[in-house]
Amino acid sequence: MNQVQFEEDNNEFHIRSRRLFGEPETPTMVRFLLRTGIVKNEKQALYILVGIVIIALAVTIFLIRGGIRGGSGDDYITGVDGQEYTFEEYIELVNQGNDPLDPRNNNQ
Repeated sequence: MNQVQFEEDNNEFHIRSRRLFGEPETPTMVRFLLRTGIVKNEKQALYILVGIVIIALAVTIFLIRGGIRGGSGDDYITGVDGQEYTFEEYIELVNQGNDPLDPRNNNQ
């Protein structure tokens, strides 16, 4: 039982990816960040990569929810006379029998 020894690694953080055969190696993105000098150690590389994932998720959610335009509230329908109508105004006029998109109903 006394033959088992544990060596401390000076509290260093290491990420290792699995390989099918052979020794585990440092992931490619972590190596890239270390090689380019963007980060100084693997722990900083992990923080950068997690930050990139969080930013990508935030941008994706922003784009899915409508982006900068803010949805359907800013859309207008332009009649043949050049006047802009909201969707609700357009439906109201069509229900009254006056379609602003029909050139025959041009009321100028």
